[in-house]
Amino acid sequence: MKLKELRLKQGLTQNELGKTIGVSGQTILNWENGIYEPKINQLISLADFFNVSVDELVERPKQVSDIERGINALSLIDGKELIDWIKGRLHEMEHKAK
Repeated sequence: MKLKELRLKQGLTQNELGKTIGVSGQTILNWENGIYEPKINQLISLADFFNVSVDELVERPKQVSDIERGINALSLIDGKELIDWIKGRLHEMEHKAK
């Protein structure tokens, strides 16, 4: 979890952060050290406080859809290469249709 990094970036002690979201400094310490995990409502409070998503707070990798992967792959292709590739696919489709 990214909690310690975010807390330190804000210049807060564990006690100060704990008071802000209604837990003890010891609880913050335990979360930061992976001894315990916050409940979902506490995760939401932390994410809201630090203005990050819960996914970012818990360092969950972003899920990339097949469409996004395709778009990313196409963005790496030179414009002329892309046109040639499209022409090739259209040519193949034309032959299959006959």
